[in-house]
Amino acid sequence: MDLQSQTQTPALSVVIPVHNEEQCLPPLREELIPVLEGLDTPFEVIFVDDGSTDGSWPIIRRFCDEDKRMRAIRFIRNFGQQMALTAGLRHAKGREVILMDADMEVPPENIPPALDKLREGPDIVFGMRPRSGDPLYMRVLARLARWFTHHLTGFQFPDSNSGFFALRANLVQTVGYYNEFTGYLKGLFTWLAFGRYACLPVTARRRQYGRNKFDFRARFKHLVTFITGFSAKPLYLSLAAGAVVGGVSLGLLALAVILWAQGGWMAGEQVFYLALLTGVGSLQLFALGILGEYVARIYLEVRKHPPYVIAEILERDAPHTETA
Repeated sequence: MDLQSQTQTPALSVVIPVHNEEQCLPPLREELIPVLEGLDTPFEVIFVDDGSTDGSWPIIRRFCDEDKRMRAIRFIRNFGQQMALTAGLRHAKGREVILMDADMEVPPENIPPALDKLREGPDIVFGMRPRSGDPLYMRVLARLARWFTHHLTGFQFPDSNSGFFALRANLVQTVGYYNEFTGYLKGLFTWLAFGRYACLPVTARRRQYGRNKFDFRARFKHLVTFITGFSAKPLYLSLAAGAVVGGVSLGLLALAVILWAQGGWMAGEQVFYLALLTGVGSLQLFALGILGEYVARIYLEVRKHPPYVIAEILERDAPHTETA
């Protein structure tokens, strides 16, 4: 791509969150740039450094110095991948946006077919990575999570575990209207697309450097965030569970009265009371946990703290901009 194309407003934005990926960045650029140049359209690449503690930021800075089509955002600390993606979306200028991870598990070669699919009409294309290489327990948990969220939120989202998406600018702009504390962009994308999405199988490979940071704990956190961010049904479930346990307690009480009237009593009296107390106590803790999640979300909204803080932005017009 010539110098004149570099000065044009980009038609395509590629947003890449980065957290301690210094080994992945050089080979990523070597693969990414030829693919983007082959599209014959003005583009930009936005790296979002999510508080890396290794040498990722100096490498990104060098990339931006060497290629003005590259821009970068650096967080003051780690705020999480979803916030990094949100910041990248807010700064993207292209009519079409690609979201991809820096680990190259889903390589850049998937970008052209994703754009072709996007131009067929959907607002978003989900990259569908084969789960055949995942452990059995992860596949079972993923299926259970989809079933659970479908019944709690009322809609289904694709089983996209690739971290690869293609979006139209109108959907990107709509995302900006919603508070960033939703913290689960895939669910928000699906909800905003209103069914106008497509799925595309993508080629995938094993991570060559570093380790996967999206472990079971992170997946569970995103699942809870998604459910409490898009549905109030967990509150009703706690009420329903309370009603069920209350009915069981009344039944046990009636049974105790009948046994007492007949002159007998349950052989395991202490065990009976212990089971009853622990059952009621666990239900209370469950309900308090659900209520606590919603109260925490209200707290985050009310205190008006920013969801992320940018320490530095690198781009052609403002090479070293400090923001808060």
